[in-house]
Amino acid sequence: MNLDISRSSVVIADGDAAAAGYAGALLEAADFECTCCATPTMLVQLLGGQTARFDAIVLGVEASGGTGLDVLRALKAEPALRRIPVVMVGDAQDAHVVSAGIRAGAHYFVSRPLDPALLVSVLRAAIEERRAYVDLERELDATVGSVALLREAEFEFRTVDQARSLAGLLAKVAVDPVRVVTGLWELMLNAVEHGNLGLDYAAKSALLEANAWADEIQRRLQQEPYRSRLARVSVTQDDTAVRYRIVDAGDGFEPSPFLDFDPGRLAHVHGRGIAMARRVSFDEVRYHGKGNDVEATVYRKTTSPDERAHNAAVMPRAVSSTA
Repeated sequence: MNLDISRSSVVIADGDAAAAGYAGALLEAADFECTCCATPTMLVQLLGGQTARFDAIVLGVEASGGTGLDVLRALKAEPALRRIPVVMVGDAQDAHVVSAGIRAGAHYFVSRPLDPALLVSVLRAAIEERRAYVDLERELDATVGSVALLREAEFEFRTVDQARSLAGLLAKVAVDPVRVVTGLWELMLNAVEHGNLGLDYAAKSALLEANAWADEIQRRLQQEPYRSRLARVSVTQDDTAVRYRIVDAGDGFEPSPFLDFDPGRLAHVHGRGIAMARRVSFDEVRYHGKGNDVEATVYRKTTSPDERAHNAAVMPRAVSSTA
């Protein structure tokens, strides 16, 4: 079931007052509650005392009093603020700015002049994603703490709900469960949706556009050959690392295009899960065989960004070209 995000609260920060007013008018018409900030300093001050009030941020790249990128980096450096999704608005033709926004933590990038439908759709997607992650963190609180003593185990799962519950349970094996749980969830969700249920990237885009994605998931779970397919997740830990391995029963895919944030997909409402798992949740993410087998590792001693980049550079490619 899709979340009802009517009257979600959005804060808009853009040095161009006319642009901020236009964005606010568009979003108010779509039933969002909007607050505008004239400067980045005001934005940080506002969020600092009211982090629970706002569901998302619309941030102009050209924000006055400091670039939008500087503001984004400052927001993502604050633990209390980094979970609020940020949609950046600016010139999408400037590849350097778009890439820098991705690296700094932007969830989406919407080009000027604003496309009203696109802005609304990416905000809805960002807010749904944030709420899903909040639910995952609640799963962490509900699971048994002694699971951290587990050394090796394997589980089977079939549905989205089973994947969510298992992600909350197995993330507790890691030293930093909050870091791991979102990436583990994304990889397990892919195993259900794209692997066992055979829905590729284009199909998900079309179904999300038609607001029919959740219904199609439930329909396929009841149909052969999908209803009898199971995915497996195993976890092993030793003194050096925790390793998760997820294998689905699908045809596989070529993961290379999804291993990093792609500026060309930054305005799409999905497609960042693998990159997020690799960049944020784990020290290594490796695909094996035809792409339906993924191993994600988090080391006891966290690797540096340079070491992660090196690990990514030597990562083997999967051989299947299935989307």
